[in-house]
Amino acid sequence: MPVRIVPEKKYAFRITGVRLLRGRYVACKLEETAAPEGPEYLLTVKNLRKKRGRYSDIIILKTTSDIRPEIRLIVYGNIYATAGRVTGKGAGRS
Repeated sequence: MPVRIVPEKKYAFRITGVRLLRGRYVACKLEETAAPEGPEYLLTVKNLRKKRGRYSDIIILKTTSDIRPEIRLIVYGNIYATAGRVTGKGAGRS
């Protein structure tokens, strides 16, 4: 599910670029949509990691704002088991 980013009128800005700090286990896509009050953005983040374990990355949004020219979003996750296989305490219990 994408995250909707809506700049406030009082502090209007545009997002001019998006990148990941590492880009190893996470992918993201930014779409701009038109709204009556100005542009809105949909940010979709996708996990690329297949193995169990922890991962994290930072999404960096470049903006036209003088107050905040860069917005950093921390993304993290834990994968406990591969698809179709449950392990650990309580595995196989109903």
